[in-house]
Amino acid sequence: MNKGLALFDFDGTITRKDTLLDFMMYVKGRPAAVIVFIKLLPAVMAFKFKKLSNQAFKERFLTLAFAGYDEKTLWALGCEYARLRIPKLIRAGAMERLDWHRRQKHRIVIVSASADVWLAEWCREQKLELICSALNFSEGIFTGRLKGRNCRGAEKVRRIKESINTSEYNVIYAYGDSSGDTEMLEFADKPFFRPFHPGNADIIKTED
Repeated sequence: MNKGLALFDFDGTITRKDTLLDFMMYVKGRPAAVIVFIKLLPAVMAFKFKKLSNQAFKERFLTLAFAGYDEKTLWALGCEYARLRIPKLIRAGAMERLDWHRRQKHRIVIVSASADVWLAEWCREQKLELICSALNFSEGIFTGRLKGRNCRGAEKVRRIKESINTSEYNVIYAYGDSSGDTEMLEFADKPFFRPFHPGNADIIKTED
């Protein structure tokens, strides 16, 4: 049996929607979330016209949504969200593929731009490794910033290489759904783009 490594993007690949936006809605409720979206509009336009980096845009969103939250409270909300909400967002095909990799005894790692606060508990319950963005706290309060770089694009591959000796594996699988996964897909021996989306069932040919 080949020694395999399976790298999965999370938002849009395993799930049907972006969990950052969904987590914000879960924590704040619809009325407060609408206010956040309105305040974010200038940053949306700046990002659209490439006057704001992806990281800066994300930190602006995080600041509007969660700055000032107590660390313990935010982690408790994240664990609650992971247990109650994330299971409702999972694509059936993604879970089937995760189970296939488990049967092959492959090492499975979730590699996501979303944050540890709401992903860690789901990965723990699923017994999956996690490489992701992290929220920055100072004296127990969320600063509105990320701890280090946003885990997307080339940063995903850098984190993978930093955490895993990939030379130990005969085959590397990768699953993604957006431009933020391009470098990770190019890094893999067997890349799959949007394999669990409706109508894409034939993309994956399972090796028995």
